[in-house]
Amino acid sequence: MESQIVPATAEDDRNVAGGLRESMKYKEHFDAAEKANELPPGMLMAVASIESGGDPTAINADSGATGLMQFMEDTAREHGLRIDESIDERLDPVKSINAAGAELGMALLRSKGDIEQALVQYNWGAGNWGKWLNKEQGFESMPPQTASYIGKFRSALRQYQRMSDAQQVAR
Repeated sequence: MESQIVPATAEDDRNVAGGLRESMKYKEHFDAAEKANELPPGMLMAVASIESGGDPTAINADSGATGLMQFMEDTAREHGLRIDESIDERLDPVKSINAAGAELGMALLRSKGDIEQALVQYNWGAGNWGKWLNKEQGFESMPPQTASYIGKFRSALRQYQRMSDAQQVAR
């Protein structure tokens, strides 16, 4: 898969840095969801920085993905989030974080602990990932957004780790 990863650009680096700063207000919730789902530290905050730039009210006009963790309706409902004419719980940052933790935890199990494969599932969907993994779909079928996702994640995680290290030093 390494040869298929599109590295983050300087603009990607700036965007995820801004998303991390915005996401920091939910750090305790990210930490709790990571612990509950046995995810590596910083994974959920890095994903939020890529998905929504840390904005819990973000709505993707093209896909309909909504909220801090950018859930599609069906996936959100699979995780118990309510979406109807009176409420869209994808817009609740804590519920969205918890659902993303569960989704990524399941993706990690399906991918036997491979974080990057789990991220591809999160972004592209487990069904598409499975077809791609089984060579039913070629790399060219992967959307550009997914092809660049791992590079952005690596950038976000590096920046998250630097932020965490700086906070440790400041204490």
